[in-house]
Amino acid sequence: MRSAVVCRPGFVLLIVIAIGIRPAWSAERRPNVLFVAIDDLNDWVGCLGGHPQAKTPNIDRLAARGMLFTNAHCSASLCNPSRASVMTGTLPSTNGVHGNQQDWRRSPYLEGHPTLPEFFRQQGYWTGACGKIFHANHGGECGALNGGHGGLRGFNHPESWTERFPSKNQQLAKLPVMTGRNFNGLETWHWDWAAIDVADDETEDGQAAAWAESMLREREDEPFFLAVGIYKPHGPWYCPPAYFEQHPLESIRLPQLNPANDLDDVPAIAKRHLGSYFGDYHSRILEQGLYESAVQAYLANVTFADAMLGRVLDALDARDDADETVIVLWSDHGWHLGEKQKWHKGTNWEEGTRVPLIVVAPGVAEPGSRCDEPVSLVDLYPTLLDLTGLPNVDGLDGESLVPQLQNPRAERERPAYTINGGRHQSVRSKRWRYVRYADGSEELYDHQSDPTEYTNLADRREYAELKQELAAWFPEEIRRVEYRSEPPLEAGFRPLFNGYDLTSWEGDPSLWRVEDGKIVGETTEGAPLPHNSFLVWRGATLRDFELRLRVRVIGEYNSGIQYRSRDLADRSDYVVGGYQCDLHPDPEKLGMLYEEKGRGIIAGREEKVLVTQDGRRFLTGSSPEDVRPVNLGEWNDVTIIARGDRLVHKVNGHVACEVFDADEERGTSSGLLAIQLHRGAPMRVEVADVRLREMAPPPEDVAGIEVPADAQERPWPRRRR
Repeated sequence: MRSAVVCRPGFVLLIVIAIGIRPAWSAERRPNVLFVAIDDLNDWVGCLGGHPQAKTPNIDRLAARGMLFTNAHCSASLCNPSRASVMTGTLPSTNGVHGNQQDWRRSPYLEGHPTLPEFFRQQGYWTGACGKIFHANHGGECGALNGGHGGLRGFNHPESWTERFPSKNQQLAKLPVMTGRNFNGLETWHWDWAAIDVADDETEDGQAAAWAESMLREREDEPFFLAVGIYKPHGPWYCPPAYFEQHPLESIRLPQLNPANDLDDVPAIAKRHLGSYFGDYHSRILEQGLYESAVQAYLANVTFADAMLGRVLDALDARDDADETVIVLWSDHGWHLGEKQKWHKGTNWEEGTRVPLIVVAPGVAEPGSRCDEPVSLVDLYPTLLDLTGLPNVDGLDGESLVPQLQNPRAERERPAYTINGGRHQSVRSKRWRYVRYADGSEELYDHQSDPTEYTNLADRREYAELKQELAAWFPEEIRRVEYRSEPPLEAGFRPLFNGYDLTSWEGDPSLWRVEDGKIVGETTEGAPLPHNSFLVWRGATLRDFELRLRVRVIGEYNSGIQYRSRDLADRSDYVVGGYQCDLHPDPEKLGMLYEEKGRGIIAGREEKVLVTQDGRRFLTGSSPEDVRPVNLGEWNDVTIIARGDRLVHKVNGHVACEVFDADEERGTSSGLLAIQLHRGAPMRVEVADVRLREMAPPPEDVAGIEVPADAQERPWPRRRR
């Protein structure tokens, strides 16, 4: 165990000084470290028994070689905060990183604090990495919006590595498939699945495994810390057909779910906020008969990831020092496949927080041993320092796992702590899970009698004292790092959204919220909207400006960005009328200019339109470049330019429509900015990176504007919405 532990607020830790607990490594002969991270992997692995059809022979052989921690949990069930926690040895409540869009490198609480591989490099190790170790996005760290992470940026740390594949500025190799449309019929590319006809080595994980194999063949001098990030089973679930064939669709067994009333005793905030990235996809999966297909795809991708691990282990075993290498295998969080009627991650339930964790510690851990004590991924940093004999690092929140590696029955007093969204907290002890949400609502589950977390005991009086004991492990302070627009704000732009709350925004609180640094508006089947509702920015009345934001819309109906709009509170709360950049699922309408509570469609997609002073509408041409095909269910960049009478809409950098509106009676020169939720069927809109640049009015006088001779007059359409 560590000879010193720095305590964080709210955590009471035992400080133990133990002699001889570290392996007897000399400074000249320190062990190598193989550090393997598998993305989005839950307990569907053979040695954990999460699914009876899981085929993971290489994970299983690794467990037989070291210790399997059966009660291991992440610090946050989301990629970026979980990985930032692992790689810095600090909890999200300490480092302030709670969402996928926060750059952990900018946290003031981590200033001067070395990452795990960075510290090993400082101590004379060669450090190398391939694949996803820190949070990453396809297209490099610039965050190309091609769907891999829904437009989220990556936060690599070049200083941590001596060498990196594909490069120090890019974590993930190129995807072999970027279709722009789904194989499975759902609209969210990020959550597509299919067998793809490519060789293993053409995949991003195959390329990473090949590089790791070459490094294991070549490294001979100084000790190494080799980090291998296996991206699958992160979505989309694409892998070669051979892995799907190992899981025939007709024989797929679905997970055992709790009864349909599973969520009846769950707080409303949990149902509304957690794990809701794709909305109510569980119902859609069932309705479209895709459940078996989705389970098959996940199992196939797990088996594929396992095969890539096998290649790396085989390369390690070919070395003379393989039996003197410390190996760690972990996943950043779990994954729901219908449990609690959820798909995805981001929850405080067992499926969201529980992760595979295997540690091979030669001379310390008995091969094939299992530990059932609650442990956290934040414990890995101090554990590896102990196992390699490196000096202490101040400011770590974790506790070394060496006592458990030496004796799997050695008890741990502290439960595993998880926080999601910087507000929703959970602790998992050996027997209990206690959850407290931001609004104070609670859940309590007894894993001894209720391993599927079906019966919430939080409201029962006899458990009041137990809840207090478990809540005592919550930190007294939850730090937060400011969300910043990624990429950094362009010159002249300012953010209109702080990433944490709806300051300066006004809307129906039952419809709008902040989730993982995004503005989220959502309607449900049980409470359909009778009319369109809007989230209005009250920061100022805008006249001439350029607005940039990222948006995605899930559902059958359109959303829209209102601008130069008027408040119609006399009709109903949170209703506006005016110009709208239409975010429509129909590609023929996406980006068109629609006037809410006014003239209707002013300009369709790819149209140039002139509206004269007397209100006549003319088509004067087409936009100079086509709007590329987009999937509205994925993240898209939207730009609105309003200067004088000229209005321009862009989607992903391409002009969607241009309008010159000189209508003296109905045209508007200033007004409100707002985001729309459409009436009718359930839908969800997510908005991020909202930034504004105000401009001076144009100098030209348009009083004498002329209609081009080849312009075609278009009568105003009858409004149908």
